[in-house]
Amino acid sequence: MHWPALLAIVLATAMLVSTLPGSPERSSVKERTRSSLPGAISSLNLAEGKRDLGPQASIGGRPIPLTFSVAVLPNGTVVPSTAPIQRAGNVYNLLTNFTGSILDERNGSQLEGNGRVLTEPGGSNIAMEVFQARGVVVTGFDIARAQTGILLQGADEIAVTNNSISASMWAVDVENSSSVTLFGDAARASQGFLGNHDLGLSLLSNDLRNSTVAAVRVQHTGNIVVRDLQANGSLVGIDLENDTWANLSSNELSFTSQGIFEYGVVESSLTSNRLFSSLRPITFSYSTRVSASSDIATGVSEGIRLLGDDHISLSGESISGALSGALVIDSSSEVSALRCDFENGTGDAVLIYGSYGITLSGDRVSSRNGSGVVINNSVNVLVSGTLVQAGLVTGKAAFSSSSDRNLTESSNTATHARAAVIDQNSSGLSIVQNDFSQGAGPGAVIQLVNDRTALVEANDLSGPQGVGVSADFSESLTIEANAVSRAGSTAIQIANCSGVSIQGNTVDQARLNGIALENSTQFAVSGNEGGGTTLIRGTGVSGYAIAHGTIYANNLTDSNRSIAVVDSNSVMIVSNNLSASECGLALVGDRNSTAAGNQFWHNRLSLSLASDSGQSIYHNNFVNDSGWSIQAPFGGTQWDAGYPEGGNYWSNYSGPDLASGPGQNVSGSDGIIDSPLVRGPGMDDRYPLVSPWQGYYIDFVGSGLFTPWTVIVNGVNFTSGSPSILVPQTNGPNSTFRFVVPLPPGYRSVFPDSLGPFSDTRQNVTYSISFQRIPAPYYALTVQEFGLAPGTAWGVVVGSTYYPLTLSSLILEVQNSSYSYLANSVPGYTLEVGSGDVLVAGGAPSISVLYLPNAAATSTLTGQGVILISAGLALVAFVAVFALVFRNRIRAASPTSGHRNGIEEAVRAPPPSNPKNSPDLPPPNQ
Repeated sequence: MHWPALLAIVLATAMLVSTLPGSPERSSVKERTRSSLPGAISSLNLAEGKRDLGPQASIGGRPIPLTFSVAVLPNGTVVPSTAPIQRAGNVYNLLTNFTGSILDERNGSQLEGNGRVLTEPGGSNIAMEVFQARGVVVTGFDIARAQTGILLQGADEIAVTNNSISASMWAVDVENSSSVTLFGDAARASQGFLGNHDLGLSLLSNDLRNSTVAAVRVQHTGNIVVRDLQANGSLVGIDLENDTWANLSSNELSFTSQGIFEYGVVESSLTSNRLFSSLRPITFSYSTRVSASSDIATGVSEGIRLLGDDHISLSGESISGALSGALVIDSSSEVSALRCDFENGTGDAVLIYGSYGITLSGDRVSSRNGSGVVINNSVNVLVSGTLVQAGLVTGKAAFSSSSDRNLTESSNTATHARAAVIDQNSSGLSIVQNDFSQGAGPGAVIQLVNDRTALVEANDLSGPQGVGVSADFSESLTIEANAVSRAGSTAIQIANCSGVSIQGNTVDQARLNGIALENSTQFAVSGNEGGGTTLIRGTGVSGYAIAHGTIYANNLTDSNRSIAVVDSNSVMIVSNNLSASECGLALVGDRNSTAAGNQFWHNRLSLSLASDSGQSIYHNNFVNDSGWSIQAPFGGTQWDAGYPEGGNYWSNYSGPDLASGPGQNVSGSDGIIDSPLVRGPGMDDRYPLVSPWQGYYIDFVGSGLFTPWTVIVNGVNFTSGSPSILVPQTNGPNSTFRFVVPLPPGYRSVFPDSLGPFSDTRQNVTYSISFQRIPAPYYALTVQEFGLAPGTAWGVVVGSTYYPLTLSSLILEVQNSSYSYLANSVPGYTLEVGSGDVLVAGGAPSISVLYLPNAAATSTLTGQGVILISAGLALVAFVAVFALVFRNRIRAASPTSGHRNGIEEAVRAPPPSNPKNSPDLPPPNQ
């Protein structure tokens, strides 16, 4: 084993670590500047709480640190006595302009600059320091040519007021101090103000414009107030990191790269800040319990960005002229935006990614070229009462969403959008009571693709250029009580769906179809209003290749065809008003369909049959009809329901009703004409009715249910998303009915889920069914990816479901259980951590997935050389990582030393500790 080589690697590693900038404990600005100067001899001994002066000079018989020109000692003495400072009790007045530096260690002292210039001579690089003193006031100094203007170290109850500071580094540096107030100070083109490990900072009415690092940077501090700050033209306006209790109000933070940046902050509030022409006005990263109200930002690149935050409240925020997102919510939870204005110039206005518990209410959202609100891979999102002006130029979607769960869009208004809503791959979607009547685009107003359990209810979709509601490859949909008049194409269009309820919609004056279904099954179309005269009178309800559904109790009049069903199977057409149309009902190529209890009044052609088999047509009322078109095979259609239920009522066929019985040969009337109606071969109504058929309903009323449900009556499915399902009674007075209610997943019934047989009493009947939701609490499970370049495609299997992703996080709602997970491989990366099991037992567990870039080259060494080098590299990596973990991320030495690359490093990585676990601190100053 090559021990000499191994020893060399260990020594090299030690040298590498020794050259790392910084140390496990952050040194003060003064310590670093002193240690870097030739002949620096003074240092701090914070462990003892005293100054270790080292070698000293004696001026006037009193020792002072050689790095300071003047010292106010703890006993109040000024040394040297020849310094141009006049003492009156605890008041120390600077008498003239002075080249030197001042150290103050006196409790209760008041240093008065009187507007005179204090020029740092280039020895200490700190013009003034207050060290471990209490109750000190520093006021009226004009500090020139310093690296650091004023340093407060271990001080308490300090006021720094009305000073003018010229510094190449920090104008004021506050470390390990408490109850510090800066008021009316001015320092332009310095690095700014720095606070570190303090308690109680108040920065009021200070002018820190054109700061080269951050006008205000505060770290690991509690109880912060920044008010009326002038920070225009600074690289960063206000930078808070790992702080608690902050209040930022009425600050001018314009023309900055980053206006307000909060990382790992607990409890902060932003009010009435102005952030014009800032690239990123407001960014929160891994922060919690933050509120922002009445802030204004215009002419920005990106507006408000949230990354990994929780419990964020935005109120009355105004973001305009953004080039990308005016509001971006990424991997965050419990966020609300109330009465805000988000306006975007070129891209999408509001973007919500991988987040949980998001509420937008009463906002105004607009974009000239993008979508209004984009929601992807999120859970429990509510957008209500919001005005969305999307795609004012290009006509994109007002709401664009994908792969979400429990997304609700209610009481919103959308204008100028190509589509109001485009959603795909979501579940638990609710689109209710929105005004989407002002869209300008030719596409569908609401487009659903591959969705599950969606509700589209009580929306105004009047006058769409194309389709009102479109659904493809979806299931368990409820579309009810929508106004979709004057559709340029089809009002409601359903294709390749199952479990669809279309109920109580207004679909009149459609140019093509009121309601169109294609390749769909298990549907119910009921209580809809259609028809009306247009240039091209379309079809009220059109069905192609549909099966096992019902079309009942619709009012479909004054159309080209009221109902047309083609190449379908087992469709119930019951109790509809199919009147005043060119054709009331057309059945073409159907099998086993039933038309019962319908009204055919004043049609030019009441009924058209072609190539049908196994049809049943009974209890319909044909009044003043002009004819039929029958091309069905002889004997393929049954024109009555047998005796005593009877056949149809024909207004142009009458006769005596003197007999009764199946053969009408028994004395006594029975409401059936004694002679059958024969219209041609295969078209015999054996029991024509004397008077029009009077239909009745069974009203099934469900309670405690929040999902579409179904009642199966005599084998026919009736589905609805509303509490009531009306089922027409189509059989005669002696018939019996059975019904069963399939229980929706997660529910149980209280009374009853089945009943029968029961007799038709020829009156409306109501049955009440109560449901209870089976308790099944859900918890948020977060999957967080680290290491991939932004936008890289990856994916993870959780349980048995695969989730393809380009975002860095995924939030799932899951029940208590154990879940296996496995991330997929990504070209160019090695999956370091990506598989295992996670136990969900309440709370909010998380899964971390780590990718590392592949090495640029592969070593050709073999044997012990490979082992030795691998071990050495591992040791180097371990020691370097250990040192970097304890290294302070942001140092005050220079804008580039210890500072993140444009804030991005902190944006990408979570804080080293959970900000929620920060120690309790007193509430912020008021």
